[in-house]
Amino acid sequence: MNFRIFSELWFKKYDWHLFNPLSKDDSHYLKALHLLTSQGNQKEFNEQILALTKIFIDSLNEKELVKRILIEKEDAKGIDKFESFLEYNNVMIPEEIKFLRKLQALRSSTVVHRRSESPNEKTLSYFGFNEKGLDEILEDIFIRLIYMMDTLKFKML
Repeated sequence: MNFRIFSELWFKKYDWHLFNPLSKDDSHYLKALHLLTSQGNQKEFNEQILALTKIFIDSLNEKELVKRILIEKEDAKGIDKFESFLEYNNVMIPEEIKFLRKLQALRSSTVVHRRSESPNEKTLSYFGFNEKGLDEILEDIFIRLIYMMDTLKFKML
């Protein structure tokens, strides 16, 4: 609900979508977002992290972002382009950008690639894996994403 409202407001203001629509094959990711139904369920946690990164990071509309900014970094990725766009518009949200980068790293170290014996400890520490259960970590991630959208609504829309 929050995502849809945010997306509509963004489009009204800028006449382009910040997030590309999910393909038909990926549309289930948005519909299936939820908190964990059982505490400590690693499979369910991984599925939610994958869904969130597809929706909030992989779907960033890079084509539209770069039309409006100058990218100095040669191998800029979606989050880099988003950060540059925000800076160009005098919107500084460094903690939210850091959060998106950490979320991307979490997906890479726990979901997409084979889990190593020593996953990125800084990333795990950032999300509180040593202090919290998977259900609390996922809830915190949802809260941070909602906060990011609310912050952007306040600062840009």
